[in-house]
Amino acid sequence: MLPSCGEIESLKSTISKQVWKGVHDETAVVSLRFESGATAEFCSSVLFESPSRLEIYGNRGYAICEGTLDRRGAGSVRTHKGNLEYRIENPFAGEIRDFIASIRDKRPPEVDGREGLRNVQILEAATTDH
Repeated sequence: MLPSCGEIESLKSTISKQVWKGVHDETAVVSLRFESGATAEFCSSVLFESPSRLEIYGNRGYAICEGTLDRRGAGSVRTHKGNLEYRIENPFAGEIRDFIASIRDKRPPEVDGREGLRNVQILEAATTDH
């Protein structure tokens, strides 16, 4: 999101552990606002059955991803222009291939350790004090 939306200006979250009262999150809702004014909302819950769905809306169109956010990399993507064809593959395999190639080719990986740490810090900020 950083190249097109800018840094995160606001992060708000609600975490619930009320049903089983364990140490793990049961439902998490996270809202983000970026420098550009773009917003994002995420909801994840183990309390109800639902499809894995990602919806992206912008001033030039939309994309609705059904079942694409799992380790198999399956599912479908529908856009305002119709169905988007893409190759189904394990998304982690590409990360590992790029990391190995970066060592072999003596170049930085596509996503470096600093960006990985930044993502972990954002996730920690979303779950702190809940």
